[in-house]
Amino acid sequence: MRFRAYLEDMDHETFLSMNRPREMLRQAFEYGSPIEELQFIFLTSKEGLRYELRLMGLLPSADPLN
Repeated sequence: MRFRAYLEDMDHETFLSMNRPREMLRQAFEYGSPIEELQFIFLTSKEGLRYELRLMGLLPSADPLN
């Protein structure tokens, strides 16, 4: 939850300007974040993390959001 709180405190533009979605997902995953938290990260950054989630095998390549 601390990782999610960190992201929630960050404004959206700062989050997107970090341009490190893979690293953020890796940290959250290693942090032991529940799937809900990974979904939060995904929804917050929209398109960028959808690609990263696929690379990590956490989102099917044929997801219905395409």
